[in-house]
Amino acid sequence: MSAASEKRAWRAGVRFDCPDCGALLRDDHEHAERLPGACPKCAGQLWLVGKGEQLVEFAKWYRCEACDGLFMRRRGEIVPTKPRTGFAEFA
Repeated sequence: MSAASEKRAWRAGVRFDCPDCGALLRDDHEHAERLPGACPKCAGQLWLVGKGEQLVEFAKWYRCEACDGLFMRRRGEIVPTKPRTGFAEFA
């Protein structure tokens, strides 16, 4: 295992860091995925903060820049969700 992979920010099947630069997705203005107007609560921009692996069926978690809500996208649907392990620390 390389030193870079040992420092990866992940918990319970969710990665919180960028594979390209190593920054937390919440802080990565260059690579992080954004969904303008996609917040189901306020129509704000959603910012990718966590990417799920197979354990969580490759779900993605987004935080709204406007209302600070946390949402999960899985199977094409965006739904409000509660934080999982690691979200308080990394997202």
